[in-house]
Amino acid sequence: MSKLAIINDYWSTQAEAFTEISVDELTSEKNALWKSILKPFVQTDRKLEILDVGCGAGFFEIFLSCLGHHVTAVDFNGKMLAEARKNIEKLGRPELTKLMQMDAQNLAFQDSVFDIVISRNMTWVLENPQRAYGEWLRVLKPHGKLINFDANWFLHLRDDTARRNFEEGQAAVVEHGFELKESDHGGELDNIFRELPLSGCWRPQWDFMTLANMGCEEIAVKFSLPKGLYDEYYEQLYKAIPTFMLCAVKTG
Repeated sequence: MSKLAIINDYWSTQAEAFTEISVDELTSEKNALWKSILKPFVQTDRKLEILDVGCGAGFFEIFLSCLGHHVTAVDFNGKMLAEARKNIEKLGRPELTKLMQMDAQNLAFQDSVFDIVISRNMTWVLENPQRAYGEWLRVLKPHGKLINFDANWFLHLRDDTARRNFEEGQAAVVEHGFELKESDHGGELDNIFRELPLSGCWRPQWDFMTLANMGCEEIAVKFSLPKGLYDEYYEQLYKAIPTFMLCAVKTG
């Protein structure tokens, strides 16, 4: 089985768990946190054409369609798309959303059609993240925004400093009375994740330089997000591996 097939199977096993996370984010106090994070970057005075790349269980489709925007969502994994479709029917505005199965690195859209391209926790797993960024900029309108949320999820497999940070998070989990989950002990998939390009890069520094070299002149970076987006277990595990937010504006 190819690496891509193994990773795709992995995401299939995570689809229902992603639904639980998305529903919690949409129906708890985390919803207000997300509004505060996105408000400076997503206009609400007009309907925007937004592309969500790697949509998972449909969080951004629901969140952004409920703000009145039209959201096109793509994901490579069919089970994730099925979860997204189910969740949008329950919590979102299906009339403002469109779901498509697609490779994030090879988008089947014309140039300059979206006001915003947004993604979360997906670029780390790509075989060619630089190509993906090029594709996302291609489909953006001039002065459109590329918004990405991600983290150095598996840098600890190749970097000593990142490994110490991850081990400190594991120790904090145990100190707070939690038992480490099996997936956080490492395993067979780590051998695949170790070889991914972004498992060997400090981010968002890599993302900033890549997008700057692609011609983006306006790039804003938040090196961490407000506390409260994760439950206590993951707050402890990832305290030294913060999720970053990057917003790059396509040069006109």
